[in-house]
Amino acid sequence: MSIELGLFTLLSLATVSGYVQTPKGGLPGSSDLQRPTFQELGIQGAPISDRLIKFHSGFYMGYQQIRLKGDVILPQPLKTYRIPIPAKTPMESDIKFDWYRVGYVYAIHPKNSRWKLSPEIEVAMLDFDYRFKIPLISTGRAYHHVGVRIGFTFEYPINDTVTFSFHRSISLPWPKRLQITSQRMGFQIQSIAMGHQETQIWFKDGQKLPNYLSFNGDGVFLSF
Repeated sequence: MSIELGLFTLLSLATVSGYVQTPKGGLPGSSDLQRPTFQELGIQGAPISDRLIKFHSGFYMGYQQIRLKGDVILPQPLKTYRIPIPAKTPMESDIKFDWYRVGYVYAIHPKNSRWKLSPEIEVAMLDFDYRFKIPLISTGRAYHHVGVRIGFTFEYPINDTVTFSFHRSISLPWPKRLQITSQRMGFQIQSIAMGHQETQIWFKDGQKLPNYLSFNGDGVFLSF
C-alpha cells in the first residue's frame, strides 16, 4: 500500500480566545462560569501543528497539537476546580486541546475539468488537559471525548505551478457535546502550501455544573 506523508504547521498570528470552565465532579459552585478565560490567564496566542498520514486507498490519520501556556498575576478572584484563588495571586497554566482523527476521503475529479472536490468523513477524539499552579498547589483535570466530523476540500489549479485550495470541516450535531470546526484557504506552489486557517473547539458535558470548553484561533499556516 502506498503512503503519502504530509506535515502541516500553523502559526497563530492573531486572535486566540476562549475559556476552560472546570468544576470538581460537576458540583455547583465549584467553578466560575465560563472562566478562566485565556485572556485572564495571560494567553494571547499559540502555535498549532498538524500532522497527517494519507493512504492511497483514501483512508487517513491525523493529529493536531494545540498547547497554551499562561503565566500571570490574576487580575481578579477566580474559582476553578473547587479551588478559590484570590486576586493578585501568581498563576501558571498549561492547557492542551490536542485532537486526533481517522477518516476516509474520496476525490471527485470530472473528466475534462480542472477542479477537484474531495469530501471526507472522520472520527475525531479530543484530548484535553488543564493544569495550573499557584503557591502551594499544583493540580488539574484531563479527559477525552469522541465525535464524528464531515468536510470537503476544493482544489483548482490557477496555472501549472499554483493551485488554489479551500477546506472546511465540521462536527455532526450528534453527539452535541463536542464540536470541532476547521477552515483552511490558501495556495499551493509545488509541494509547499500557505494561507489562512481557523480552528474552533467547543465541548460541554452533562453534569449539573458542566465542564465547558471553548477555543477559537486563527492564523497563517505553512505546510509541506
